[in-house]
Amino acid sequence: MTKSDSEKDSKFWDDTRDNISEGARKVGEEARELGSKISSYSEVIFGKIKDRSEDLFKKGKELTKDAVNKAQEEAEKLRDKLEISKLNEEKKKIAAQLGMQYYLALKNNENNLPPDFHSGKEIASLLKEMEDLDEEILKVSEDN
Repeated sequence: MTKSDSEKDSKFWDDTRDNISEGARKVGEEARELGSKISSYSEVIFGKIKDRSEDLFKKGKELTKDAVNKAQEEAEKLRDKLEISKLNEEKKKIAAQLGMQYYLALKNNENNLPPDFHSGKEIASLLKEMEDLDEEILKVSEDN
């Protein structure tokens, strides 16, 4: 190999090294530019995901609140129905007592109702209890 061949080889490898270095530099720049774009896109995408997630969370929270309120309303209605049912049961007990008083009054007076039957304390008290229960039932019903 001659000196000029050696110089050509050296020049070839120097050029090759320079070309590889330049290529690597260009690839690095493009990679940084691409990374920057990806980062920007990621910020936009994650920002949208975050915003949508917050919206979904708010809507979910509102739906939960609405469901809780609806459940509370239904519970109130059921409670009122239960209360009315209990009041009606009390009325039935009082009506049974009134019926028993009526029956005893008839049987003790040869199947005739005594003229002072309605003015007796016990009958008046039972009738007053019935009226009071009716008022409570109406009040509970009106609250719905």
